[in-house]
Parts: sequence; structure tokens; C-alpha cells
Amino acid sequence: MKPLRILALTLVAVLAVAATANAQDDAAEKALRDRAEAAQGKDKAAANAELGKYLEGQSRWSEAASAWRQARRLRGDVSDLEGESRALLAFAEDVIAQGETGTAAAAAFEDARTALARARTAGSKSVDVALGLARCAEFGGDAPTRLAELKTATAAAPDDIRATRAFAAALATAGDPAESLRLCAELSDAHPNDAEIAIALSAAATRAGDEAKQRVAGIRAVTAAPTDVRGWSVLWHIYAPKQRWGELADAYVELAKANPSGPWSARYAGIACSKARRFDEALDWLEKAWARNSKDTVARSEAGKILWYEKNDRPGAVKMYSEALAADAASADAYVGLYNIAARYDAEGDKVAASKVFELLTSARPEDPVARNNYANSLRFAGRYDDSEKEYLAAIAKFPQDAQVRNDYALLLDVESRTDEARKVLTAAHEVDPSNNDSMENLGFLARARGDTADALLWFRLAHAALVGKGENDHKHRINVDDQRWPLPPLK
Repeated sequence: MKPLRILALTLVAVLAVAATANAQDDAAEKALRDRAEAAQGKDKAAANAELGKYLEGQSRWSEAASAWRQARRLRGDVSDLEGESRALLAFAEDVIAQGETGTAAAAAFEDARTALARARTAGSKSVDVALGLARCAEFGGDAPTRLAELKTATAAAPDDIRATRAFAAALATAGDPAESLRLCAELSDAHPNDAEIAIALSAAATRAGDEAKQRVAGIRAVTAAPTDVRGWSVLWHIYAPKQRWGELADAYVELAKANPSGPWSARYAGIACSKARRFDEALDWLEKAWARNSKDTVARSEAGKILWYEKNDRPGAVKMYSEALAADAASADAYVGLYNIAARYDAEGDKVAASKVFELLTSARPEDPVARNNYANSLRFAGRYDDSEKEYLAAIAKFPQDAQVRNDYALLLDVESRTDEARKVLTAAHEVDPSNNDSMENLGFLARARGDTADALLWFRLAHAALVGKGENDHKHRINVDDQRWPLPPLK
């Protein structure tokens, strides 16, 4: 019991620290509010300015704007106007971050724009004011004003990279494509080690259809920030759409060797080499990828594809796919890869091998009814009836509304000549999902087998009607109905 007691004491201590911090914050805010209430003239303005800064620090933007507004009205310093506009802009961003895009968002940005314009008229030279006005223009869809403000900000603060980045990003999608590309290239040439500006150059080059500058932009972005996936993606979008895999592999391998850090270099080099059918080289790079990041399921799945389809190494492929699925149960490539191998074993008649692979899928996704049902089916096909029944019953208990699991369990019971039990299970399957065709069809087959033509016809008709209602091909069920209606004319 001691570890639990230690944990409890630790939680008490953490809660006590949090409570103390909250109490201190409350006391600090109360002191500021009391001071702002009691002071007069410029002292009152200064107290409200301090309160505004304090509330900004807590991201309470609307309250902060109110405090700054009081300071502005009392003394009107440029810093007060900047504070109010800063808080109002942050409040507007908060409004849209909460999903509001209508009147409320428009009103919030208009308030921010008015405050920013007021600050500039009062003499503010802050680059934040220019950036704020550009952001308001962007929200309002006013591209010319946005560009003009960002150009002003860049010229006024050439050392503030925020303005240059924002200007480059705006240029990439505005105005004449050739001119936008020229200006973005100038900015990127001036800041070749800035990944954000390189990404903007890439967008401008893509828009202008200039592949050479796209490549320059991608290489600069990767070199500046090897751990940022966007740079690697730039090169992919140059070559992959035209399936120029050899050029892509050459580019990625060169970059991966020059920039070996981070999770992307080895993965992209490996996948590109795989696409270029340089499989041994691809496997080397993919191994480096998961050595750097053990959770790189994409690299493992790609290696699994190579081993399965190109090297005819099923055990190796199963290992890669299962490791990928263990790292990320949601990996679609790993799941599909293992499923295809299991299906191939099953088609070849190796039911035991198939069931082992289906078991891997079930272990990775115990909450997936399809995986659980496939495993139970594979055990049935392998002749492991007792184990199969346990899996079916466990799946039914876990997924009681899944009619297909019940239907497939009934097939096992039928194989074991437990016909009455099979009929009860199929009836339950129909009750939980009246649209499940397999359960209706199998109830019809059981009725036909015992010579009950009327009951068989009832179930075959229901199955036929259900398929017609879904707009699916009803040919199979129509034949079943005709078989029971003979010698009457067949259904049309």
C-alpha cells in the first residue's frame, strides 16, 4: 500500500501548489483592480495599463481590451492604443478558433481593424500594427490592402522576419504569378536559410509553373528545417504526379545524406527508391527510418510491401506488417497487408497459416468486429472448432449488435450438426439486424433442408426483398425463391 500512499501524497502536494498559485493570481488581480478603482488621472490610466498586460498574460482578451481602453481614454498614449488593438486582434482570432465564421467574427475583426487604424493615426510605428492590419484585410478578403500593409511592414522592419515571411506567403497566392514568383524569389534569395519563406517560394513557383524554382524552394526548405515535413513534400509534388520516380529517388537520397537528422529523410528516400524499383536500396533506407523512429509505421509497411510483392518473403513481410500494426493499430497499410497475406494463405488451402495471420490482426485490433470475426472464421476453416466457437462467443458478447458474427457462428454450429442451435442463433442475428441478408438466406436453407418449403420461401422472399430495397443485385436470392415456388412461373 505504500506506493499508493506516496501517489496520494504527491497528488495532494500538486493540488496544493496549484491552489496556492491560483490564490496568488487572484490576489494579484484584485490588487490591480483595487488600484485602478482607487487611483485618479494618469495614475488610474497606468493602473489600467498594468491590468491590461496582466489579463493578456492570461489570454483574457476581451477583459484586457477593456482595461486598455480605459487607459486610452484617460491618457491616450500610443502604447495604450497598441495594447487595445493587440488585445482586440487576439480576441478576434480566438473567436474564429472557436469555429465562428459569421457575423460575430466579422464584428470582432472590424473592432480590431478600427483599433489598429487608430493606433497608426496616433503615430504608432509598431510592425505589429502593420501585421495586424494585414491580418484584418486577409480576413476580409482584401488582398491588395493585405499586400500593401505587409510590404510596408517589411520595409519598416527588415530585421523582423515575421513581416518578411508574411509578405512572402501573401505574395505566393496574389497578383500576377510571374511577378509574385519574382518577388518571392528575391525574398528567399535574401533569406535562403528560412524554411517559411522557402515554402512560400514553392507555392509561388507551383502557381507560375516554374519547376526549377520549385526544386530550389524544396531543397532550401529541407536544408533549413530537415525535421519539417513540408520541405520534403515539396519535392514529392514535383515528381510524383508524373511518376518520375528515378529523379525523385535521386533527389531524396542526396538530401537524406546531407540532412540525416529527423524522421523524414530516411523514410522519403526509402519510399522514393521503392517507387523507382531500387528495392535493396529502399530497404536500407527504410531500416534507417524506423531505427530513428520506432513508431514509423509507414516505413515498416513499405518494407512489408517490398518483401511481400517483390522478394516473395512472406515471413519477413508478416514481421514488418505486424510490427507496424503493433506500433499503430490504425495503420491501414499494415492491416491490409496482413489481411492480403492471410487471404492468400487461405486461398492456397493453408488454413493454419491463415488463422495465425488473422490472429495477429485480432490482437492488434481487439475492438474491431471484422478482425475478430475473420479470426473466428479462419479457426473454423482450419478445423479448430472449439477454439473457433470460443472466439465467436467472445465476439458476440463484445459486439451484440453485429449480425454477421452471429451468422458465421451459426455456420459453425451447422457444420457440427447442431442445427437447432444454429437456427436460434440465425434468428437472433435477424432480430438485431433485419437487413442482414446472410442470416435470412441461411434460415431459408435450414428450412429447405428439413423440408419446410413454406418457411424456406418466407426467408428467401425476405432476403430477396432486402436486396431489392438496397438496390443491389438480387439474382442469387431470386433463384432461391424460384426454387421453392416451382412449378410456378419464376420471378421477373
